[in-house]
Amino acid sequence: MRDVGRRPMGRLFYWALIGVIAAFGFRLSALGAVPQNEVPTTTVADTVYLADGTKAAGTLIITWPGFVTVDGSAVAGGSTSVTLGTNGALDVALVPNAGATPAGVYYTVVYQLGAGQVRTEYWVVPTNSPVNLATVRTTPGAGMAAQPASMQYVNSALATKANDNTVVHLGGSETISGLKTFASAPNVPTPTSAGQVANKNYVDSSLATVGAGNYLSTAGGTMTGPITLAGLPSAPLQAVPKQYVDSASSNKADLIVGLVPPSELGTGTANAGTCLLGNGTWGPCGSGGGSGNVSTTPVVSQDVVQPAGTQFSTNNLANARYVTASWNWLQSPTDNLGTAGNKTIHLTPCPLGLDTSNNPNAQYAVYIAGTGTAEAAPVTGGNCTPGSASGTITVTTAYPHTAGYSAGSGIEGMCKSKSGTEKKDAAMNFLENALAMSDAIASREIVQPEQFKNAISQIVDGVVLCMNASAWAKGGAKTTVTLPATN
Repeated sequence: MRDVGRRPMGRLFYWALIGVIAAFGFRLSALGAVPQNEVPTTTVADTVYLADGTKAAGTLIITWPGFVTVDGSAVAGGSTSVTLGTNGALDVALVPNAGATPAGVYYTVVYQLGAGQVRTEYWVVPTNSPVNLATVRTTPGAGMAAQPASMQYVNSALATKANDNTVVHLGGSETISGLKTFASAPNVPTPTSAGQVANKNYVDSSLATVGAGNYLSTAGGTMTGPITLAGLPSAPLQAVPKQYVDSASSNKADLIVGLVPPSELGTGTANAGTCLLGNGTWGPCGSGGGSGNVSTTPVVSQDVVQPAGTQFSTNNLANARYVTASWNWLQSPTDNLGTAGNKTIHLTPCPLGLDTSNNPNAQYAVYIAGTGTAEAAPVTGGNCTPGSASGTITVTTAYPHTAGYSAGSGIEGMCKSKSGTEKKDAAMNFLENALAMSDAIASREIVQPEQFKNAISQIVDGVVLCMNASAWAKGGAKTTVTLPATN
């Protein structure tokens, strides 16, 4: 038989065992499911302070949704509470949710630090441990759509967003006001109506022919029609109007085929038989007792009356050169003329009348004689300035001359290398003029005998020089030289 009195005690034991198991089961459910294998955790350790700087005391309630860690461990959603230690010490171990799936998973932490001291923040726990609060605190910006966000987060997110009615939309017609600056040129289509933005290609093609045929290019061109200027010129290179030209030329003589009309040169009648006289009137050429000018095409005799004590001179008359006595010179240079050709002769001093310009129309020559064949050698250059102390001349000799020669002006220099026949004619004309002048004055009184004597002497000297010159060259065109009659 069984002991009836002991059966209740057995039943009570079983009921107690069931209660312990049940209680333990409920505790596990409250703490959340714990995986069979432990998941690595990160310790969040720090000190919590109140706003007044004192160390906080209270409880932190931490909740989280289900997620999969970055290393693939599945964590069920749940919650836990942590009581702050002495002096606000916080020490809690949590599974890292940084980089977890789904993205944007946070630990939601509610601080209960006393009456009215409740606040919420969000943590993202990294894998490195330990970390402080500054490391895990974050502001939700992405994650689960149903996850709550703080007002501060929402306001911060909306602060940089523009109102729909203050932005330019991709489509539709809108009006933009104010200055807009583009960092790079925008691309716009070719405009089709007024007020539309024009692109570069449209502007370039529109301006390509602007002004063609209506404006004068700065590079030059042909204009038609008159130009009206704003006023008279004030600078040398400014354009002038007709008014300015007419006013400036009103008192000027006209040019007709390069000549000034005789009517604008003086009073009187101008014709082929009249000359412009020194008093500004037209009259017979060569008349007026010295008040007129010498005509280049006289129709009557012209007399040039030289006042007593003055001279009338010319260095070229009828293309024959006449030289004063002071231009006659003779020197004995020592330069080597032993061979014919271009030679340099030193002269001391440089005589008057010397010409080193090598003028083909009036070639100057020096007469070289004494040794060798006498000749008139043309002067082709040199630095001997007439009247200077010394210098050189370059001559071209046709014959050699040994030492002891002489160089001088002679008739060869005065006649400028004319042909022998021309020189002979010139000498004969000297003589004829001398005789004619003697006859002309035979019946007149000689007012200045010495001057007359000197003049006759120069004529005779010229004849003698001609006779003593080099052998006459071959004949050339005959030129008659006639001295003007002296009153």
